[in-house]
Amino acid sequence: MISIEQWKLDGQYFNYQGHQIFFRDEGHGDTLVCIHGFPVSSWDWRFLLPELTKRYRVIAIDMLGFGFSDKPKKHTYSVIEQADIHVALLNHLSINQYQLIAHDFGTLIAQELLSRTKAFDQPLPTSLFAMSGSIFPELSKPRFIQKLLISKAGPLISNLFNEKKFVNSFQQVFAESNRPDDQTTKDYWQLLCEKEGNRILHHLNFFITDRKNHGHRWAEAWQTANVSIRYLAGQSDPMYGGDTIQTLKNLSQKKDIQSISGTGHFPHIEAPNKVIESLNSFL
Repeated sequence: MISIEQWKLDGQYFNYQGHQIFFRDEGHGDTLVCIHGFPVSSWDWRFLLPELTKRYRVIAIDMLGFGFSDKPKKHTYSVIEQADIHVALLNHLSINQYQLIAHDFGTLIAQELLSRTKAFDQPLPTSLFAMSGSIFPELSKPRFIQKLLISKAGPLISNLFNEKKFVNSFQQVFAESNRPDDQTTKDYWQLLCEKEGNRILHHLNFFITDRKNHGHRWAEAWQTANVSIRYLAGQSDPMYGGDTIQTLKNLSQKKDIQSISGTGHFPHIEAPNKVIESLNSFL
C-alpha cells in the first residue's frame, strides 16, 4: 500500500485562484480523471492506481478543502467550483477529452461536468464510472453527523470533532468485515487534519445544500448524457446499498447498474480487485 507520505511526495501542485491544489498525474494512454468523495482525498485511489496506470494516464485531485490541498477557512465551497477546478487543471495539462471515475459526492461533480458537454470551450468527458453516490436528489441520505455539520451548530461540531469521533463515524460506512485497521484510520484522520481541515468540516458538507439547489439539473444531465455510464455500489453500503440500488435502477434511464455483495460505501478500498474488473470491462 502507498503511504500518505509517499503519495504526497509523488504528487504536485497547481494554482487555482490563489489556492494550491494537490494532484497526481501518472501513467500513459487515454486520460482517466478520478474524483474522490467526503471526507477523504485522492489517496482513496491508491489501490486502483497501480493497475490503472498500466493502460491509462490517471489524474487525481485533492479537492479544495481536502487532503493536501489548501483549506481556506473563510470560503464558500461549492460543487460548481470543484468542477471548475478540475476543468482548470485539465486545461493546464492540455487535456481535451477524458473519462471519469467518481465516488460519493464526487458523483455530483461528475454530473456537473456532464451538464457542460455542450460547452465548446471545456474538455469533454467521454464516459463515467460512478460509485456510491446519490445521483438523484431523492436518493440522498446524509448521515446524522453531516446533518449536524450543516446546522447552526456546525461550527461547534467542527471544534468538538476529534479522532475518536471520526474513527467511529468513518468505520460505520464500511462493511463490518472490511473496516480499516487502526493505522489506516489514523492516516485518514491525519489527512483530514492537514492544514486544520478538521476545523472546517461544517464548510465541507456544501454538497448537501448544493444538491437541493441543483440536484434536478444534475439528474437530468445523468439521464440525457450522450456518454457511456456505469454505476457501482456495495450491497452493504448504509447509504446507497440494499433497496436504494433497486430504486436507482427504477429511476435511472442508464441501466448499467451493478452492486458488490459484502461491500460498504468504499468499493474501491474494500474490494479493489472487483472494482478493477468492473472498470476494465466498462472502459
